[in-house]
Amino acid sequence: MQQYLVKISFEAKDQIRNILEYLFFVFKSKQAYDAVKKDFFETVDRLSYTAGVIPESDNEKLRKRRLKIIHFKSHGYIMLFRVDANIATIVEVHHETENYT
Repeated sequence: MQQYLVKISFEAKDQIRNILEYLFFVFKSKQAYDAVKKDFFETVDRLSYTAGVIPESDNEKLRKRRLKIIHFKSHGYIMLFRVDANIATIVEVHHETENYT
């Protein structure tokens, strides 16, 4: 099984930081903050060995941008990522209810 180096774009880092800050400071739930943060890092780890087998998106706009989707395991968030050789780059992080296309 091929292992992928996972990189996180500046935009994706800002997005996950904003999500976590919202949970901690606005929603005021350390429990939610910790759970989503843990889920984020577990999804990054899962991406490192599944990036190549995740199919292309059904969405034409995402396919044109060469973006694939991986869902967080336990929360309603997704990562949009691109694969180049053995590198999976997380480009964006969104809640599933957002219009991320």
